[in-house]
Amino acid sequence: MKYIVDCEVKEELLEILKFLKINNVSNNNIFICCPESIYPSEHDSYVGLKYSSVNPRALNKIKQLLILFYAVLRFKPGILFSGYPMLKHRLISLCLFNKVKHYSYLRGLFADSSNFKGYSDKLFLMLRKSKVIKKIGNFQCDKIFTVSEVNKKFLLERDVSEERIFGIPPLWLLDLKSTVRAKNSRVIYFVTQAFASHSCPEAAESQCLFLNELIKEFKSRNLELVIRKHPRDYTSYSIDDNVSIDDRPNYEFLEGIKSQDVLISPFSTLAFEASYLHATVLFYSTPELDALYGNAYKKINAKVFNAPVSVTEFIFSNEYLNKASVCPDMFYSRTDYPPVL
Repeated sequence: MKYIVDCEVKEELLEILKFLKINNVSNNNIFICCPESIYPSEHDSYVGLKYSSVNPRALNKIKQLLILFYAVLRFKPGILFSGYPMLKHRLISLCLFNKVKHYSYLRGLFADSSNFKGYSDKLFLMLRKSKVIKKIGNFQCDKIFTVSEVNKKFLLERDVSEERIFGIPPLWLLDLKSTVRAKNSRVIYFVTQAFASHSCPEAAESQCLFLNELIKEFKSRNLELVIRKHPRDYTSYSIDDNVSIDDRPNYEFLEGIKSQDVLISPFSTLAFEASYLHATVLFYSTPELDALYGNAYKKINAKVFNAPVSVTEFIFSNEYLNKASVCPDMFYSRTDYPPVL
């Protein structure tokens, strides 16, 4: 069986390749289609197509569709394996009368099935009542592999058939969890999200306001704070005596997480990844963030901090050592390892 792996996010690409390797798929049967910027040199052993992005966004989408269509015709795969499922994947599969199956890998956590943002979401709403046409709607794949029961519930609410959803372990965390994770001092991180890049300017502004107040609180208590920037967060943050910025690649950052560390975060995949590695997670929110994550917090019964002063008071009370951590078993599937295609 030949596979085309089509991704726009580096972590998705690396983890799908690891997934295929676990399932003994030969490199000779894997073809990569991705932006040049995420095609790492260590994967020169694979055959593939690399492309550069263009502007405007609509033109870039058309270019990606044409390149992927060419890749399918050239390599003649049986399976098109994507990260986040996009309209281009479903269109190609349907245009070829489903002769090329579409598999999707969802590594990130999805907060709220009723929160519609993208073009695919709007298309899904338009087509939801039609069982036939809905096949090109959002998340309609032949198989979806995901790491979380939270995602499974999300997908079911988005009309994905249960028999098409497969739970797998978080491949990129299993090896990290097996290592000894201890150090002499804790690090407190403020985790940012790329709200501006995802067309949520109000949420981006509220994130900055909350962070600025938190920095003042920390400074008054002689606490150091590390801003953990999302890879697509392009905000310029000021560095002070007690403030530094961590923008390492995600894998490198997670390798350094220890059990004493604290992450102050909105609902985010990184928060649950850190929790899986036994770090402490303190969820924070604002009225603007509640619009995005309010329902998700209720579903997981999370303790949420709405003011910077309450965060610092909680840390100083040392209650967080026993009460604040997220239980990772709520979010990551309990399945046998290795996962099977």
